[in-house]
Amino acid sequence: MRLPGTPHECGPLLELGFVTRHLHLGAPITEGPATIPVRDIAGTVQRGHDFDACWRPLHPALAKRLDDIELGAGAGLDEPIEVVRVDRAYFVVDGHKRVALAHRSGREFIDAAVSRIPSPYALTSDIDEVALFRTAREDEFRRHSGLREALPDVRFVLSDMDGYGELYRAVQVHAFHLAEQHGRVLPWTEVARSWYEMSFLPTVVKARASVGSLLDSSTDADIYLAIHRQALAWWGTECDAPECAAQQVLAERAITARRRSFLAALRRDGPAASVLPLTERGEV
Repeated sequence: MRLPGTPHECGPLLELGFVTRHLHLGAPITEGPATIPVRDIAGTVQRGHDFDACWRPLHPALAKRLDDIELGAGAGLDEPIEVVRVDRAYFVVDGHKRVALAHRSGREFIDAAVSRIPSPYALTSDIDEVALFRTAREDEFRRHSGLREALPDVRFVLSDMDGYGELYRAVQVHAFHLAEQHGRVLPWTEVARSWYEMSFLPTVVKARASVGSLLDSSTDADIYLAIHRQALAWWGTECDAPECAAQQVLAERAITARRRSFLAALRRDGPAASVLPLTERGEV
């Protein structure tokens, strides 16, 4: 429900459970009292049905209650609210009406009792939900493949979030080949590092060298996945290696029978795909 006069750009109020489920975060830890910026309050723990993202009430009865509190100028407005902090974003446990009135009056700071949930990812009040979804998918890929442990600072940003399963299968195939070579099953961390150094990086470097600035708007993971798909499509032909696939990028321009060219799939005119950045070491 949207009350008359509510700005159209205000979507639903973000709920903490949505963030913790997608990022696999743990339980809150008591931190203590603090004075926090109102602008850093990103959402709620469980009252997303009462307010929108601009902290406007979604129900007439709640709107009237806020008006009554504001007219009464009760002393309770100065009582600390209760929040949970995830990096630099705060989520309200108690004190939603005080936050709504703080937004209404233009108040910059508010006292709060703060708990904290440690997070490996940096969050601010203007959380990009698409980036959050993509981060969740990327985290699953890095965790299952061993890359999160082997190369914790390396990120794999895919524009097509459904492609992470294919990236994981590429690492699995690499693990199979390594097992054949060594005569034993290698730990995932060794497999992950080998895949990154022997497959991922060389493929991306050769592709960028082949087509230059045409792929500047694509992420390294986008390029690798496109070439991996191309190599699989040409399996059994004289051009089924990543090196050959990269060289065929320019030739794809002349092939009109294909539904969508390699370049068309990679060149993007919109905003670049993104994931949530990692927090500084030791600051989770």
